[in-house]
Amino acid sequence: MAILESELGRQVQLWAGENGHLCFRYNTGMVQDAKTGRYIDFGPPKGHSDYILFTKNGLTVFIETKIKYNKQSKEQIDFMNAVQSRGFIYIVVKKLSDLTANYVISHG
Repeated sequence: MAILESELGRQVQLWAGENGHLCFRYNTGMVQDAKTGRYIDFGPPKGHSDYILFTKNGLTVFIETKIKYNKQSKEQIDFMNAVQSRGFIYIVVKKLSDLTANYVISHG
């Protein structure tokens, strides 16, 4: 049975907590204003990673979770490039081992 992206995210957060890291989920969305009928965006800008991990040794890691054949959007790729060009780590996690197998993160 295939794992849901939300479950993969819970695994990421659980692993982070069990290993002394801080991990925060960044939700984005839209809500309709009851008075005007207009839609209002909330949360970080389009393309922002799903999670930000702060390792116990001071690294900042941006994590995008994807399952199966899901791919990053153009906005997500642009965000990834912007983050990496500034020296940060950005990882696309399709299974928990994509994160845990990364030596820098696992030991950071």
